[in-house]
Amino acid sequence: MNKNFHLICRALAFTGLTLLAACNASMTIPELRTFGALIDDSLLKGTISSAIEESLIDSADYEVSSHVFNGIVLLLGYVQSQDEKLVVSQAVLDTLHVRGIHNELSIGGKRPLGTHLNDARLGVQVRAALINEPRIRIGHFNIVTYQGNVFLMGRVSRDEGQYAAEAASRVAGVRSVVKTLEYLN
Repeated sequence: MNKNFHLICRALAFTGLTLLAACNASMTIPELRTFGALIDDSLLKGTISSAIEESLIDSADYEVSSHVFNGIVLLLGYVQSQDEKLVVSQAVLDTLHVRGIHNELSIGGKRPLGTHLNDARLGVQVRAALINEPRIRIGHFNIVTYQGNVFLMGRVSRDEGQYAAEAASRVAGVRSVVKTLEYLN
Protein backbone atom coordinates (compact mmCIF):
# COMPACT_ATOMS: atom_id res chain seq x y z
CA MET A 1 0.00 0.00 0.00
CA ASN A 2 2.83 2.41 0.82
CA LYS A 3 4.32 1.92 -2.67
CA ASN A 4 0.95 2.56 -4.34
CA PHE A 5 0.37 5.64 -2.20
CA HIS A 6 3.83 6.95 -3.19
CA LEU A 7 3.11 6.36 -6.90
CA ILE A 8 -0.28 8.09 -6.69
CA CYS A 9 1.23 11.08 -4.89
CA ARG A 10 3.97 11.32 -7.49
CA ALA A 11 1.45 11.18 -10.34
CA LEU A 12 -0.70 13.87 -8.73
CA ALA A 13 2.33 16.10 -8.11
CA PHE A 14 3.47 15.70 -11.70
CA THR A 15 -0.04 16.49 -12.96
CA GLY A 16 -0.13 19.66 -10.84
CA LEU A 17 3.25 20.78 -12.13
CA THR A 18 2.20 20.07 -15.70
CA LEU A 19 -0.92 22.17 -15.26
CA LEU A 20 1.05 25.03 -13.75
CA ALA A 21 3.55 24.89 -16.59
CA ALA A 22 0.72 24.86 -19.12
CA CYS A 23 -0.94 27.86 -17.47
CA ASN A 24 2.33 29.78 -17.52
CA ALA A 25 3.15 28.84 -21.11
CA SER A 26 -0.36 29.61 -22.37
CA MET A 27 0.20 33.26 -21.49
CA THR A 28 2.93 33.59 -24.10
CA ILE A 29 2.50 30.79 -26.64
CA PRO A 30 -0.80 30.50 -28.54
CA GLU A 31 -2.49 27.28 -29.65
CA LEU A 32 -1.29 25.01 -26.86
CA ARG A 33 -2.88 21.64 -26.27
CA THR A 34 -6.01 21.39 -24.17
CA PHE A 35 -5.83 20.81 -20.43
CA GLY A 36 -7.59 17.49 -20.96
CA ALA A 37 -4.86 16.30 -23.34
CA LEU A 38 -2.14 17.46 -20.94
CA ILE A 39 -3.78 15.66 -18.01
CA ASP A 40 -4.31 12.47 -20.04
CA ASP A 41 -0.67 12.39 -21.09
CA SER A 42 0.54 13.24 -17.58
CA LEU A 43 -1.47 10.42 -16.02
CA LEU A 44 -0.36 8.02 -18.75
CA LYS A 45 3.28 8.96 -18.11
CA GLY A 46 2.85 8.09 -14.41
CA THR A 47 1.26 4.76 -15.28
CA ILE A 48 4.04 4.00 -17.76
CA SER A 49 6.73 4.87 -15.20
CA SER A 50 5.19 2.41 -12.76
CA ALA A 51 4.98 -0.29 -15.45
CA ILE A 52 8.63 0.24 -16.37
CA GLU A 53 9.74 0.04 -12.73
CA GLU A 54 7.78 -3.19 -12.25
CA SER A 55 9.15 -4.71 -15.47
CA LEU A 56 12.75 -3.97 -14.43
CA ILE A 57 12.38 -4.86 -10.75
CA ASP A 58 15.22 -7.40 -10.99
CA SER A 59 17.55 -5.07 -12.89
CA ALA A 60 20.21 -3.26 -10.92
CA ASP A 61 21.25 -0.63 -13.44
CA TYR A 62 18.97 1.24 -15.82
CA GLU A 63 17.80 4.73 -16.65
CA VAL A 64 14.56 4.99 -18.60
CA SER A 65 12.57 8.14 -19.17
CA SER A 66 9.24 8.26 -20.96
CA HIS A 67 7.74 11.17 -22.83
CA VAL A 68 4.10 11.10 -23.92
CA PHE A 69 2.26 13.14 -26.51
CA ASN A 70 -1.31 12.18 -27.38
CA GLY A 71 -0.77 8.59 -26.27
CA ILE A 72 2.43 8.15 -28.30
CA VAL A 73 5.36 7.20 -26.06
CA LEU A 74 9.04 7.99 -26.58
CA LEU A 75 11.46 5.96 -24.45
CA LEU A 76 14.97 7.27 -23.83
CA GLY A 77 17.83 6.07 -21.67
CA TYR A 78 19.56 2.74 -21.27
CA VAL A 79 19.05 -0.79 -20.06
CA GLN A 80 21.60 -3.59 -19.68
CA SER A 81 20.40 -6.02 -22.35
CA GLN A 82 18.27 -6.46 -25.45
CA ASP A 83 15.93 -8.64 -23.36
CA GLU A 84 15.37 -5.76 -20.91
CA LYS A 85 14.68 -3.41 -23.83
CA LEU A 86 12.03 -5.80 -25.13
CA VAL A 87 10.52 -6.24 -21.65
CA VAL A 88 10.21 -2.45 -21.26
CA SER A 89 8.63 -2.12 -24.71
CA GLN A 90 6.07 -4.80 -23.90
CA ALA A 91 5.27 -3.28 -20.51
CA VAL A 92 4.60 0.08 -22.17
CA LEU A 93 2.56 -1.43 -25.03
CA ASP A 94 0.44 -3.34 -22.49
CA THR A 95 -0.46 -0.06 -20.75
CA LEU A 96 -4.01 1.11 -21.41
CA HIS A 97 -4.28 4.16 -23.73
CA VAL A 98 -0.82 3.80 -25.26
CA ARG A 99 -1.32 4.32 -28.99
CA GLY A 100 2.26 3.80 -30.13
CA ILE A 101 5.85 3.60 -28.98
CA HIS A 102 9.24 4.84 -30.17
CA ASN A 103 11.84 2.88 -28.22
CA GLU A 104 15.19 4.70 -28.38
CA LEU A 105 16.70 2.86 -25.40
CA SER A 106 20.35 1.96 -25.73
CA ILE A 107 22.12 -1.06 -24.32
CA GLY A 108 24.88 -0.17 -21.88
CA GLY A 109 25.83 2.34 -19.27
CA LYS A 110 24.95 5.80 -18.11
CA ARG A 111 25.35 8.90 -20.22
CA PRO A 112 28.22 11.20 -19.23
CA LEU A 113 27.37 13.88 -16.66
CA GLY A 114 28.03 16.80 -19.01
CA THR A 115 25.42 15.64 -21.48
CA HIS A 116 22.59 16.56 -19.08
CA LEU A 117 23.64 20.21 -19.14
CA ASN A 118 24.29 20.16 -22.88
CA ASP A 119 20.85 18.64 -23.51
CA ALA A 120 19.19 21.33 -21.39
CA ARG A 121 21.02 24.06 -23.31
CA LEU A 122 20.14 22.48 -26.67
CA GLY A 123 16.51 22.16 -25.63
CA VAL A 124 16.28 25.88 -24.90
CA GLN A 125 18.00 26.77 -28.16
CA VAL A 126 15.79 24.46 -30.24
CA ARG A 127 12.63 25.86 -28.61
CA ALA A 128 13.84 29.39 -29.43
CA ALA A 129 14.53 28.39 -33.04
CA LEU A 130 11.04 26.91 -33.39
CA ILE A 131 9.39 29.92 -31.76
CA ASN A 132 11.18 32.13 -34.30
CA GLU A 133 9.97 30.00 -37.23
CA PRO A 134 6.72 31.66 -38.40
CA ARG A 135 5.46 28.51 -40.18
CA ILE A 136 5.39 26.53 -36.92
CA ARG A 137 2.84 26.53 -34.09
CA ILE A 138 5.15 25.74 -31.18
CA GLY A 139 2.26 24.67 -28.93
CA HIS A 140 1.74 21.62 -31.13
CA PHE A 141 5.20 20.24 -30.34
CA ASN A 142 6.95 18.56 -27.48
CA ILE A 143 10.71 18.91 -27.85
CA VAL A 144 12.95 16.39 -26.10
CA THR A 145 16.74 16.42 -26.20
CA TYR A 146 18.90 13.44 -25.29
CA GLN A 147 22.64 13.10 -25.87
CA GLY A 148 22.58 15.87 -28.47
CA ASN A 149 19.68 14.33 -30.37
CA VAL A 150 16.44 16.26 -30.73
CA PHE A 151 13.15 14.37 -30.71
CA LEU A 152 10.11 16.22 -32.04
CA MET A 153 6.75 14.94 -30.85
CA GLY A 154 3.34 16.31 -31.77
CA ARG A 155 0.35 16.37 -34.12
CA VAL A 156 1.14 18.58 -37.09
CA SER A 157 0.95 18.82 -40.86
CA ARG A 158 3.78 17.23 -42.85
CA ASP A 159 5.00 20.69 -43.89
CA GLU A 160 5.02 21.96 -40.31
CA GLY A 161 6.95 18.87 -39.20
CA GLN A 162 9.50 19.41 -41.95
CA TYR A 163 9.92 23.11 -41.11
CA ALA A 164 10.41 22.24 -37.43
CA ALA A 165 13.01 19.56 -38.24
CA GLU A 166 14.90 21.97 -40.49
CA ALA A 167 14.87 24.73 -37.84
CA ALA A 168 16.03 22.31 -35.13
CA SER A 169 18.81 20.90 -37.30
CA ARG A 170 20.28 24.40 -37.79
CA VAL A 171 20.95 24.77 -34.05
CA ALA A 172 24.65 24.38 -33.30
CA GLY A 173 25.42 21.18 -31.41
CA VAL A 174 22.40 19.18 -32.59
CA ARG A 175 23.61 15.73 -33.66
CA SER A 176 20.35 14.57 -35.24
CA VAL A 177 16.65 15.37 -35.36
CA VAL A 178 14.19 12.51 -34.97
CA LYS A 179 10.57 13.15 -35.89
CA THR A 180 8.17 11.06 -33.81
CA LEU A 181 5.22 13.05 -35.16
CA GLU A 182 1.62 12.25 -35.98
CA TYR A 183 0.66 13.85 -39.26
CA LEU A 184 -2.71 15.45 -39.78
CA ASN A 185 -2.51 15.13 -43.56
